[in-house]
Amino acid sequence: MKKKILILLVVATFGVFYSCSDADPELYSDGAVAYFTAGTSSKFPVKEEDVTGSLKKVRVGVTTVANVDREFQIEVLPDDNLNDDVNYASPSQYSIVSSSLVIPAGSYVGDIEIISEYASLPENEEILLKLKLNSVDSGVVLERMNTYTLTLFRSCLIPDFPLSYNAVPFAFGVNGPAFASTFVPVENVENTYSVASGWGPNFVAWAANESSLEGEYVYSGTLIINCDNSVVYIGNDAWATGGTGSYNPNTGVITVLLTQELFTDPFTVTTTFTPN
Repeated sequence: MKKKILILLVVATFGVFYSCSDADPELYSDGAVAYFTAGTSSKFPVKEEDVTGSLKKVRVGVTTVANVDREFQIEVLPDDNLNDDVNYASPSQYSIVSSSLVIPAGSYVGDIEIISEYASLPENEEILLKLKLNSVDSGVVLERMNTYTLTLFRSCLIPDFPLSYNAVPFAFGVNGPAFASTFVPVENVENTYSVASGWGPNFVAWAANESSLEGEYVYSGTLIINCDNSVVYIGNDAWATGGTGSYNPNTGVITVLLTQELFTDPFTVTTTFTPN
């Protein structure tokens, strides 16, 4: 997705950084330089309940005290065409609150404010917005920290999501061995969990009628609940080809239809996870 170049005018004063609770944390550097203070990237979750759009602040700062205003530019970078699997935000999917940002003399940092609306973003997909700090009047841009990538996505974090389940696999027209399952949240990713077994530690032994296989081929993987309550299961092994399913927000029950290439004869397994 192509993106137009947008130049933002930012006026800044050189100074010592202070912290702000609603902005990203600062990274400090010696010398008279300007840069994005929070490293190179962050997530931008966009919530449906934010009827006027969700707000994200990206901080820009300078490092040496001055008693005059300073001016620098922010550029929105276009698609680099290096990765076909990555989609870039179009201008209709975000807006920048002001094309100019003034930091008066005596102040030391400023925030670029970006707004995005839930309805403008694609379902179950992330898009990128890349910013670049191009120049600063009478100053130097720190090259290794002059670009910043925002990952925009629809946010639908499930509150108080249970992590302990009783699970039952269903195959060949009957229930297989029930098992207990504990989901482990994946850090910094919404509604995404590591699962030790998608069909139970003794499913293969039961299906093959071979007790020596107990605890083998457990079908570990990652379970993702999307904003539309659809579920995706990604297996960790090549034979564990994953599956899809659904999440019931009223009961908390998760159902996943798993495919596999472990057995010679193809069959599917439907596992129902019921919260304790």
